[in-house]
Amino acid sequence: MVWVADYGQRKAGSGRRVPACAAREPGPVFPPPTTSTPRARSPCAGCEIRSRLAYVEQDTPVVPGTIRDNLLLARPGVTDGELRRVLREVRLAEKADASEEGLDAPLSGAAVSGGERQRIALARALLRTPDVLLLDEATAQLDGLTEAAVQTCVRARAATGAVVTIAHRLSTVIDADTIVVMEAGRVRARGGHAEQLATDALYRELVEALRITADP
Repeated sequence: MVWVADYGQRKAGSGRRVPACAAREPGPVFPPPTTSTPRARSPCAGCEIRSRLAYVEQDTPVVPGTIRDNLLLARPGVTDGELRRVLREVRLAEKADASEEGLDAPLSGAAVSGGERQRIALARALLRTPDVLLLDEATAQLDGLTEAAVQTCVRARAATGAVVTIAHRLSTVIDADTIVVMEAGRVRARGGHAEQLATDALYRELVEALRITADP
């Protein structure tokens, strides 16, 4: 995993810090084609790549329908057991358990909090077991305890696939394998959390502001 931050611009709205947790192992996420297995570019090439990704954004809308309907968008035909498993992983099982209708409980935008929408979207993404899980501020609306539980789930996913996270909360990504700090669009420093803390003044300034220790 890699955490990337760009501190190049100081104007409001133009200096957004972008942490990114990427593949744990070096090298391309998708192996390039070889001469023995040529892959010509075609209109379907983008579709193939997208099929291997799962994306969770900060303001994920809820699809009109039930809990089941929202989850089955990712993998139609999965069992109730699999649906309940991912709901437990994102700490949302109580949403189904609280209703007599269970997984068929209706959802509406007005009745679902921002944090619940994010967890429904994450559960849907996890059902796909993607090669690359893309999280864009996917825990921004969660409380600390729920976020910690969800991060445990995400770390488990990182053991079997790539995870790319965009987040302003440094505390959510300090356990990345590699941290790349960028300034003005250029790489400023690269290394693990403890190494960056010891060698890079900018990274250390941010960490100290958040009162994060050297051991993630």
